Amino acid sequence: MTSQNLGFAKGSKLIELHVRVGDVVKPGQLLAKEDDFTFQQTLASKKAALDNARANLDKATRSPLAEGGNHAVDQAKEVYDKARKTYDTQLAVTERTLGNYRRVYQDAARTHNRAQDAYAARCGGAAASDVSEDPDRAPEGSTSDRPGVRHA
Repeated sequence: MTSQNLGFAKGSKLIELHVRVGDVVKPGQLLAKEDDFTFQQTLASKKAALDNARANLDKATRSPLAEGGNHAVDQAKEVYDKARKTYDTQLAVTERTLGNYRRVYQDAARTHNRAQDAYAARCGGAAASDVSEDPDRAPEGSTSDRPGVRHA
């Protein structure tokens, strides 16, 4: 195989591109980097809302007014429950997105390894070491030495 399509989140922004069309890539080479700023900001915002709701609930349940008026406690619990649901939803989306990125990496690694094996078989050489299909064992950084390419 000579090419592979990579998938990125809809609306995401590539902040680094280390190769061009037609470039030969090496096992473990970083091809591109995606900006996760928006995702991190959303996650931080949802966590802050959850922390705020939790603080309001704690404050309301320790208030002297709470003894005679469960209404404030009920309202605080509703706010907390809503914030918790929003946080849980965002966390589930994040975990699905991470799972998708892991599958894209695994597919790309398998494709790369098959292409490398086919190349070695065709050229009569020994196959180079395979790229790990485990994203947690993927090498960091880029092997690109081209001028003008910024490295992370």
